[in-house]
Amino acid sequence: MADAAEGEIAPDIFEKKARAISVLLKTNGDIAGHNEAVIQLEDKEKYLSYEDLPPPPPEERDRIITRLVEQFRNINDTEKIPENS
Repeated sequence: MADAAEGEIAPDIFEKKARAISVLLKTNGDIAGHNEAVIQLEDKEKYLSYEDLPPPPPEERDRIITRLVEQFRNINDTEKIPENS
């Protein structure tokens, strides 16, 4: 740089500027990708109450009913607990 005449720009300045621009472009791309991922997460359907849930598929419904019936039978088969305990 000491050899550079007045008004001339040293070549290493261009390299530094090019690297800085490259980093900024990559960062901008990363931020855009992150923002897109956040938007996709926000766009997913959210269920805030039981009534909002879609009905289960038939095989899942059958599995749930079978499990409930088994649990109900298990409860009925156990000894009765005295009410005054």
